[in-house]
Amino acid sequence: MTDQDQAQVNAIRDIYPSCRVLYCWWHVLCAIQTHFVITEFQDLWVLIQKWVRMTNQYEFDAWWEDIQNNKLVPQSLVEYLAQEWIPVKEMWSAIFCQDCTIFKEGNTNMLLEAYVIITYLKTTSNLGLGITMYSNQNG
Repeated sequence: MTDQDQAQVNAIRDIYPSCRVLYCWWHVLCAIQTHFVITEFQDLWVLIQKWVRMTNQYEFDAWWEDIQNNKLVPQSLVEYLAQEWIPVKEMWSAIFCQDCTIFKEGNTNMLLEAYVIITYLKTTSNLGLGITMYSNQNG
């Protein structure tokens, strides 16, 4: 799971060709919210947050149609969603992530941090560096 960094996505796919790369909902929503003033479009912001996590394909498509056809929705946002997010919806929409256990296992940042710490500890202990994390060397 990653943000929309295409270099990172390409690197993951190069190393793990059978891996399914997903976009983090937090990053998706952060990117989307930069394309309109959420304080001026609070109802739209609530709708988009629900839309990202929607698990029903019919509802997802219906809400997308509503977003596109609603004259109160900024056209620049509609164009941004259509260009940047709809073509890769299988990477972020909950419709395509229902079988992904990462959403059930906890915070994705926590999982990544745990992996990095474990990998770091294995690497440093194999190198004989004798590093003890979080210890005070002076007693």
